[in-house]
Amino acid sequence: MLGDLGKGNGDPSLTLFGWSVTPNQHNLALRFLLLDNFYDAGEVSGDGWPWSTQSMANEYVIKNLPYNYSDRGRNYDFEGQNNGYLTGGFPAKDPDGNTLSPVFPNGLPPITDAAEAPGHHLWDAVQAAKLSYRNYGFFYSFGVNQGGTTVLPDNYPASAGIQPPGHDLAGVSDFDYRRYDNDYPDSEAPSKYNSKNFPCAYATTAYGKYKMPSRFSEWNREFQEMLKADPSGNSVPALMTVRFNHDHTQGFTAGKFTPLAEVADNDYAVGQLVETISNSPIWDHTAVFIVEDDAQDGPDHVDAHRSTGYVISPYLPGNTTNHKFYNTDSFLKSMEMLLGIPPLTQYDAAAEPILGFVDSPVNDGPYEATLPSKEIICDQAPKLSAKSHPMHPLMVKSAKMDFDHPDSAPSRQLNEVIWKSVKGMNSQVPKPRHTLFANDLD
Repeated sequence: MLGDLGKGNGDPSLTLFGWSVTPNQHNLALRFLLLDNFYDAGEVSGDGWPWSTQSMANEYVIKNLPYNYSDRGRNYDFEGQNNGYLTGGFPAKDPDGNTLSPVFPNGLPPITDAAEAPGHHLWDAVQAAKLSYRNYGFFYSFGVNQGGTTVLPDNYPASAGIQPPGHDLAGVSDFDYRRYDNDYPDSEAPSKYNSKNFPCAYATTAYGKYKMPSRFSEWNREFQEMLKADPSGNSVPALMTVRFNHDHTQGFTAGKFTPLAEVADNDYAVGQLVETISNSPIWDHTAVFIVEDDAQDGPDHVDAHRSTGYVISPYLPGNTTNHKFYNTDSFLKSMEMLLGIPPLTQYDAAAEPILGFVDSPVNDGPYEATLPSKEIICDQAPKLSAKSHPMHPLMVKSAKMDFDHPDSAPSRQLNEVIWKSVKGMNSQVPKPRHTLFANDLD
């Protein structure tokens, strides 16, 4: 993504989503902090989410990951659901009084999460310290539907620590925030461009009690509620977790938005969130950490685990490149130190925190989000029947992949589809590199 930034350890030839597609992440890296030696601890989302939220992947996760990703094991067990069961259980009714499951009309009790480490999750540590917390999209359930009957609820916080959900700042998790769903946009960019003469609408154009057009819109609606309740900003939680998922893409699926469009939508959501915070009264007391749960084995000239990570705060002097080795645990360690909570495991306890913060807000000007072009945001693949299209083979491959659930498409094949959808059918996909060894970390 940042290979064309013009600084840091990048390779422009490997850049798929450069300035025109991800202007906000480019601008944020330049204005605040460029981390060009950052690595995701996880291999895939199955262990990436445990690493990102609890600072380790336990024995169950490590042993079952290969079976899960080979389609021979259990269901995706790693974001609060075990074999489809919501580990936090659920009550008989949702916040609106609707039955969550006619099969289990009295609800279901919580169970021990097989994927949960002994130190639990970051939000558990925050709540144990009696700090405020609000969740937007982390560990929301996919639900189970059989024969048209809801067996287990959809879009419900799956883990006990992020329950209950609620509307208008009630509960712990926002019940109106859409879970992982590639047919719903992260940002307001598609709705800004959509018109009768230039269709740019996703399959789901509104969600939740207030029919918000994007994930950012719903987060911002509640954020404005917080500021209205207390204009000083004291009603904003000490920690918020916000999930924007659209950079997963849907490959080059016929009739869907292309990887360029979905990554650009994701980028604009990031820009909108930072713009909103930087124009609010909490800006001079805030740090925003943006991290991927895994690098998904993507082409990189350094290592397949190297990834993008961003730290945004007025306490960062700016225009700085940090070449130090950091990983997922470094992000957790930094957040824990800022929140004043203890580490979750030995990994984050020993991790190097992100350095470079100063004692006063020296980089506190407001940020203005950059809207990618209409041609990129609204770019869609043609229908599968368009056999004369040069990228028809990519559509055929994409049609066989599962984009309804995270990491359910074969990563190597998907990497090839994404690469060729951007670089052209005759381009060669670089082989993944695995070059980082312990003796490189001195």
